[in-house]
Amino acid sequence: MTAPGGAVTRVCVFSRILQPGMGDLVQRNVLFGLLRTAYPQARLTWVLGRHVAGVRATDELVRRHSLADDVLLCPDAEEDDPAAWARFMDELRERRFQVCVVDPASGGLGVREAAEAGIEVRVAVPGPWHDVRLAPREGAGRPRSRVVRLAGPALALLRMVPMLWRQCRGSDDELITHRMQPAGDSPDVYDYAVALAAALGVAAPPPERVVPRMPVVPEELPAWTRRRPLVGIAPGGAAGWNRRWPLAGFTGLAARLVAELDATVLVIGSAGEAGEAALLRDEVLRRRPEARVYASTGEPLNRVANLIDRLDLLVCNDSGPAHLAAALHTPTVVVYGPTGDEEWARSYPLHHAVNHRPPCQNRWSEYLGRDVQCAAGCRRAYGGPDGLYPACLAAVTVDEVWLAVLRRSQEKVGLHLGRDGRDGAAGQPVEPPVGAAVDAGDVAALDARVE
Repeated sequence: MTAPGGAVTRVCVFSRILQPGMGDLVQRNVLFGLLRTAYPQARLTWVLGRHVAGVRATDELVRRHSLADDVLLCPDAEEDDPAAWARFMDELRERRFQVCVVDPASGGLGVREAAEAGIEVRVAVPGPWHDVRLAPREGAGRPRSRVVRLAGPALALLRMVPMLWRQCRGSDDELITHRMQPAGDSPDVYDYAVALAAALGVAAPPPERVVPRMPVVPEELPAWTRRRPLVGIAPGGAAGWNRRWPLAGFTGLAARLVAELDATVLVIGSAGEAGEAALLRDEVLRRRPEARVYASTGEPLNRVANLIDRLDLLVCNDSGPAHLAAALHTPTVVVYGPTGDEEWARSYPLHHAVNHRPPCQNRWSEYLGRDVQCAAGCRRAYGGPDGLYPACLAAVTVDEVWLAVLRRSQEKVGLHLGRDGRDGAAGQPVEPPVGAAVDAGDVAALDARVE
C-alpha cells in the first residue's frame, strides 16, 4: 500500500490506551514490525497518552525498546483540557503523516482525528470504540484513575459514552480508507496481526514468528549468570489486581530447582517487590545453604531485559516479565488464575501455561472498579505475601508447576544445556542432571491443568 504522492516516509500509530501495562505496550511491537515490512523507508511515530511518560519503566520501553522511531504524547483519556488537545492536534497536522494505523484499543483518538489532521491513509478496525481482546487491564505501579475508581454500573455507563457520541455525530467507519477485519468473534493478537498485514498489503508471518525481538542494548552481566541452568522467577505483578501465585509456591519451586537441577536461580521484580524477592531468596538459602540464588529488583528496564535474555527459563505470573520474555524469545512457564493466555498463546511459541481455567476467568471487565475480583469473592488487590490470594491461584500446586518446568526441558528448549547448548563459563557441553526425567503418567494426569 502506498500513500498518495509517492513513497511513504511518515507513519503514525494511535494508541491512546487507558492505563496500559508493560505487557500491553510490548505487544504493540507486533504492529510496528508489520509496518517496518510495509514501509521500510518510513519513520514510525507512536502516539500515546501522556501518563506513559510519567512511569519510568513504560517510558523507557516505548522510547528505547520499541520498534518505533519516536513518540508523540497526546492528552490522556481522563484529562479535560481543550487547550492541550488543540495543541496536540496542531502538532499532529504539522507532522504531515501520510499513514495512520489506529490501535484496536485506542479510545478517543481514531480515524476522525486522523482525517482532521489531514492524514490520507487511515487503517482501523471498523465499528465504534469498545473493549477488545487487545484492550489493557489496570497497570502495575500506577495510581488508580477516576475511571477505575468508579463503581461497576457507573463505569459501564462511562464506557458507553464514546459509542453514544459517535452515534450522534455519525459513524467513523466511512473515514477508514483501509479496514482491518480480524477473524472471529474473539480475535487474538495473531488475528489482529493478520488483519493489519492484509490492510497493508504484506504477507503475515506465521504465528510463531509474529512477535519481533525487542530491541535491547547489551550490558555486561555478573559471572554467575553464565552458570547453567539459569532459571528466573518473577513472583510479582500488578498490586491493584492480584494475579499472583502464592509466594510460598515460588519458594518451594526455587528450592526444588536448586535441589534437583542444581539450578542458579534469579528472582526478578520491581522496586516495590524487593521485600518479597528477599523473603524468597532468604528462605531458599535457609533450606539449601549451598544454593546459588540471587535477587534483582528495581533495575532499569534495559538491565531487566538483559537478564531475562540470559535466562534458560522464566517462571512467573501473568505479568509484565512474561511478555518481556516472549519479546526476547526466552522460554516461560506462566501460572494463570483470574486471566488466561488465549490472547497470545498462538503468538508465544516458547510459552507454557499452568491454568486451572476457573469459571470466573477472563471476566475482569465485570469487576473493574469493584473491591472483589470474581464471583468467588476473592479480593482484587494484592494484600502482601501472607495472602489472601485468589482461590484459583492458591489451588495450583508446586508439583504442577514443577512438571511444567520439566516438560519444557523435555521439549528441548535448552533448560539443561543452556539456550545455546553450551555452558557459558567453561564453554563445554553440559550433561543433563540425574533425576530430572518426567514420568509420562504424571504428565498425563495433569495434562488438563498444565497446558
